[in-house]
Amino acid sequence: MLISSNRYNLIASPFAKFPVYSGVISSNSASRIYDDNASWTVGAYAKQVPNQETAGKSTFYVETGGESDKAGWHFYVTNNDATSLMLERSVPGDLATNGLAGVAYNIVPAWRIRDIFGEPDQPILAGGSSVTSADYVVFWNGSNNWEAGPVYYRMGATQLPSLNTNWVSGISRANDKIIDRDTGVFVQQKAPRELVLNLSGRVWLSRQMISINSNYSLVGGGWGRSQAIGHTGLSGVIAGSSGLVSATEYVLPWDETKTNWQARVYYRVSVTQSNWYQGIKPNVDNTYMLGGGRAYLLRAQTNKVWQKTSPVP
Repeated sequence: MLISSNRYNLIASPFAKFPVYSGVISSNSASRIYDDNASWTVGAYAKQVPNQETAGKSTFYVETGGESDKAGWHFYVTNNDATSLMLERSVPGDLATNGLAGVAYNIVPAWRIRDIFGEPDQPILAGGSSVTSADYVVFWNGSNNWEAGPVYYRMGATQLPSLNTNWVSGISRANDKIIDRDTGVFVQQKAPRELVLNLSGRVWLSRQMISINSNYSLVGGGWGRSQAIGHTGLSGVIAGSSGLVSATEYVLPWDETKTNWQARVYYRVSVTQSNWYQGIKPNVDNTYMLGGGRAYLLRAQTNKVWQKTSPVP
């Protein structure tokens, strides 16, 4: 995956890590998933648990899969006992009482800063004594702005030297900060060189149930190649409008060549036909591509779920 020089790059991993466990859900509540056939070590999938991967602390999520129409959800795990997983986010209301019973699932380690941008002893991005002198990664806050405290590789700082040779956000280590399956990040690569992130993993072959917030959501990841917007299922998610000015829900793509946002992509509804537009350019259903390895801002007025189907690469 290419990281261009002297600009912001809006990227998302096209892969997920490989599962560490697979099974079938026996029952579930809003906050817990049960597998009566499991015999896990208590705390093996606790949030930020050490010694489960080659380095660092791991956070896991459970994803529903298989051929079920309930495939594609993912829920972060906070802890576990021998036969159940405690969830950070509630299972949606219509599935909260045994709605996932009989559905296949995987337990998957989440991507971390160290997985994408290099271990603390082998950083891929250029480091510095502060964020102003280093490349850095910026996360979306999930609603309407970027998180404070970009993540950068700290080196050579005279203050708080114990943080040196770590990925850092503010004055906290961020080596194990999660990069979510369904989102992306901004990467500022300052040096006059291009970088290539060599990622490997599993392409998501089923649906992704992507949560869209009632404001802006930064979405991406999980699909291995570009896909025309008319074939992504977004027309059933983004509310239609009569034109560009009246569009209150839309996709906002990033233009890396100009380091700015491109014209809005919105779903225009008329008496005779309904199509995707970009700005004033009509009928881009089959020509405007959501790129693999890229992320996009989606503007919505209410909380929604996008049933995204990933193309096989």
